[in-house]
Amino acid sequence: MVLYLLDTGSLFVACLKYWESGQEEGCTGELKSPVLDWAVEGGRDDKNKRCNPRNGLSTTKASKMSNIFIMGPPGAGKTTVSKRIAEALSLKLVDVDDDLLEGTWKCKVSDKLKELGEDGFLQEEGRVLQTLQVEDSVVSLTGSNPLIHAAMEHIKSSGFILYLDASEDDILERLERMKVDRIVGSSTRPMRDVLAYRRTFYEKYYDVRALLPRHADLDQTFNICMENIRRYREVQLNEATFVSTRSDEPSKGLTFGEAVLRGLSPDGGLFVPRITPEFASWEWERFAELIARDKAEGYVVSDVASDSRRFQSLALRLIERWAPEIPVALSRQFIQNAYQFPSRFDTPEVAPVVDVGDNRYMLELFHGPTASLTFSSFKDFALQLFPQIFRHYAGQLRPNTHYAILVSTSGDTGSATVHGFCEQTDIPVLCLYPEDGVSPVQKFQMVTSPSKNLSVMGVRSDFDFCQTSIKSIFNDQEFTSRLSEMNVQLSAANSINWGRLLPQVFYHTWAYLSLVNRGAIKMGDKVDICVPTGNFGNILSALYARNSGLPIRKLICAANENDVLTEFLTTGVYDIRTRNLKKTASPSIDILKSSNLERLLFILTPLEERGKKISDYYSQLDREKYFKIDEELRKTIDEIFWSGSCSDAQTKETITSVYKERKIILDPHTAVAMHVAREYRKAYPESKSVSMIVCSTAHYSKFPRPVLESIGVQPEEAVPAQIRQLQMLNPEPQMHEMVLLSVNAESLHQKVCGEKIEDIKGEVEGFLRGKYGR
Repeated sequence: MVLYLLDTGSLFVACLKYWESGQEEGCTGELKSPVLDWAVEGGRDDKNKRCNPRNGLSTTKASKMSNIFIMGPPGAGKTTVSKRIAEALSLKLVDVDDDLLEGTWKCKVSDKLKELGEDGFLQEEGRVLQTLQVEDSVVSLTGSNPLIHAAMEHIKSSGFILYLDASEDDILERLERMKVDRIVGSSTRPMRDVLAYRRTFYEKYYDVRALLPRHADLDQTFNICMENIRRYREVQLNEATFVSTRSDEPSKGLTFGEAVLRGLSPDGGLFVPRITPEFASWEWERFAELIARDKAEGYVVSDVASDSRRFQSLALRLIERWAPEIPVALSRQFIQNAYQFPSRFDTPEVAPVVDVGDNRYMLELFHGPTASLTFSSFKDFALQLFPQIFRHYAGQLRPNTHYAILVSTSGDTGSATVHGFCEQTDIPVLCLYPEDGVSPVQKFQMVTSPSKNLSVMGVRSDFDFCQTSIKSIFNDQEFTSRLSEMNVQLSAANSINWGRLLPQVFYHTWAYLSLVNRGAIKMGDKVDICVPTGNFGNILSALYARNSGLPIRKLICAANENDVLTEFLTTGVYDIRTRNLKKTASPSIDILKSSNLERLLFILTPLEERGKKISDYYSQLDREKYFKIDEELRKTIDEIFWSGSCSDAQTKETITSVYKERKIILDPHTAVAMHVAREYRKAYPESKSVSMIVCSTAHYSKFPRPVLESIGVQPEEAVPAQIRQLQMLNPEPQMHEMVLLSVNAESLHQKVCGEKIEDIKGEVEGFLRGKYGR
């Protein structure tokens, strides 16, 4: 803490003093003004109203990171809000137009623009901006400063950039009120196009975004800016923001990066964020605006040029709040890499939302990545992004440690992990799957991977044993000590790792906003979300979206015949004493020990008792295969969740009926969700007025035999032949182009072990010693 204060100097001290005082010092409030007018008050021709007449211009080198640079389009209110911020934090104020450019040129900026023309003006503006040397200052940039790369790199070296992200419609209204009909770049293009072009530069350089509501007044803008400055400074302190579900003591907390690298807490618990970001209703409106198309103009609002980039832009704004520890430039790079069309996903929408009638909408989560010779499930949304985040923190926090990913799968996580980490060649991946508990196609996806950093192993048991083995290995100190001798550290890629779970929040948000933009619902209308559920990760991410303010009414948990979750959510009793895992047509949710349920209990248990209670519940589950929650907690769960189950016969009937009615082929897991959604509507007829989003979590081609049987086609014996049978149906959604190549590939991983944890440990250690052993 002391080192940080010494490094950042008086800026952080000023911020700390401001927030500790709980009030603005020296700000009289005289700058309050009507909506839209405040942004021009005290601007170019109003120098006598400066909050601090002593500016921060200096000929000496600026102290590192001691300044706040305010960036945004013309009319966003940069000058006026900069005054308020400088006044509140007792910092110096510098206006680039008034203090630097006009001070250097000895003439008005508008006169210089007329003299040099647009290109010449930008060159000269950039040259002057590179001479700027300030310290302990709030600097109001011009709207065109970000167009000059060298100048922006210069200022970023001495502070951080706060971006006023205002709506283009607001900016156009303000410029019209200001009677501004020309800015740099607008001589040959409409003003809206110029603003959209400039936004691409603003998005490139900012460090922290201040998203503004429509028609924001000065007080709103100032408060939002100060809140974002506070968040940014908290991140710089690198404080622990994650705790274990079984010991939520602050002293045992971790940073986001550390939680991602560890995966599982040493006490057996799962890492959870202490605080869930909360979004105001106007923020959801801005996000909807972001991904909307203005059909009249043919214009995409914001900096996006395609559907995939619209998804990327939404994901970026969400991750900025959910994981502010990741530098914005890296978040943007990771997200663009993860959600590309066509190199990663086979549809430009990334996650299409399809109307299936009766006020129900299917969120298709199986469209990528086609480039890796696979056909997707919802796990790809996380496992295209998560490996990049993991690789970043491994290099930043533990550059001399060899990390290895240990993952168990009920089908989809394995293939998604294999393909997600194939580009991270220095991170070995060891994948366990139940030998007879995944579909043949899911197995093909794993065992045919040629990645040299991969070991795939079948286990003659079920998924619960595989997952228990993973946790046992993580908590075996003797085993992990032997790995430490090779400088090897294990981590996880299942949804037990928070970094794997987080990206799934994005598509629930996308689905809701997509319905708003197509007019199916109005902003603020609540929706129900139905998810086929086994390990509880996908539906938990929907709960996190709900807790962040997304208008979700009911979360509907759809189970197959392994309906332990339905029993628990209904009765509050988790009892697997007499249960044996059943093999069903929906193998990815053939699970009895649902890991992420632990996070749900943590979230809903009162703060003062949750760490101990969760620890007690799971200690009892380990001992007795049973626990029961108190009635108050059960009632809380009942307010949020409803659960039902679906037999294999009902799964088949649902695939049949949807195909006949809509010519849409469902995979068995989506069919489970569709059936349970239908049962919920029967139990609560009034719910038909509420739009329902049903998560379609896998492509039907992963399960060709049960799908063909359901739609009345006798399956061939060989899997490739079954795929061709599906192809001949010309189905919707369409078949992935690379499916046949994948199922005809050579099996490269043929190792199978028995139901003994020691045998699995031996295989894990042998694989890692082959890479790093001495």
